[in-house]
Amino acid sequence: MVHRDLANGHGDRLWREWHWERGTPPTTAIRTVTREMRERIICSSLSSAAPARTFRKLVAIPFLPPTAKVAELLATKIASQPNPDQDQLREIAREYMPSPPYGRVTMADRGAAEEITKRWGGTLGGANPSGAPDGTGLRFSHLQPLVTTVVAFSVWMEAISQHRRNPFLVWWHLARTLAGQCKTDEAGNYPKTADEAVSARPISRMCIFRRLLAKLFAQLVCRALRPLLEPHGQFGLSRSGCPAIHRSGQLHHDLERKWPHTPLDIMNAHSAIRRLPTIRLLIRIAEANPDDYRHRIHLLWNVAHYAVGAADVYIQTDHQDHRPFERRQIHDALDQGDGMATFEDGGRRLSFRVSFACVS
Repeated sequence: MVHRDLANGHGDRLWREWHWERGTPPTTAIRTVTREMRERIICSSLSSAAPARTFRKLVAIPFLPPTAKVAELLATKIASQPNPDQDQLREIAREYMPSPPYGRVTMADRGAAEEITKRWGGTLGGANPSGAPDGTGLRFSHLQPLVTTVVAFSVWMEAISQHRRNPFLVWWHLARTLAGQCKTDEAGNYPKTADEAVSARPISRMCIFRRLLAKLFAQLVCRALRPLLEPHGQFGLSRSGCPAIHRSGQLHHDLERKWPHTPLDIMNAHSAIRRLPTIRLLIRIAEANPDDYRHRIHLLWNVAHYAVGAADVYIQTDHQDHRPFERRQIHDALDQGDGMATFEDGGRRLSFRVSFACVS
């Protein structure tokens, strides 16, 4: 029935027939890890396939429920004003992005096919099967059992990794749903209900294929950036660097013990950092290291996702005028949740942190 509706051009009927208000019942409670839950979490996590994630589950930051108030908080975190740099960003995109027509996706020979399959099949196989879904509900676990199509899937991933994407794929990779993580109050406590929340950390849930691309590229780019930063005393991609840890700790202790982020966390930088200066910096790094293809990967990723134009943002809400989603557009800033821009993996952040590290 679903295939017939789509074949006949009635995809909108599938949307109208789903009772969203029943599938997403309203709630204002915030689920947090309680003392009673800890034993069960520890026992189940230590016996799972990834016991190293036990501590992360115990200290997991709760998410806010999709109420109208939360949607309003998240909307304030979106850089929805027109970007005065957009014309310059589009010029950069025209210069660096491949132009259509892209031709058919084919494999040059058997050796190339095996290499591509090993690369993308291995990346997919190593992805966390219980990781969070994207905005459509798609998870890595939905793709991992498709062993008979791994060759075709790998060839397709190789093509889009080179940014050979039609308009729909461009939109799909830029669009995201937005969820709100809780923030603690001055006493370090999370709110118990959505009505008590006064702020939120916006987390973008990207297309699952964009996340898979970032999973492969992030490791390569981190290795390329490290030798550029170490001569300047930067042994990580944090703004202060490891040698400044003891100095930061002393400042926290001497000046403001109750507010540990005073010296460093001045504003929500994810929604304030500008795209054009970031991309210009990455252009300079790539031009200064022409023999290292990894810097070009880093540059092209940011151009493809942050220079081509505005992106659609969908915020789930129970507001009568917008339910189930309120649609906004983001014109500037880097996404918190983008595996190549801001996501922290083992202490490493890429586009977001490299700007600070290079100018510190």
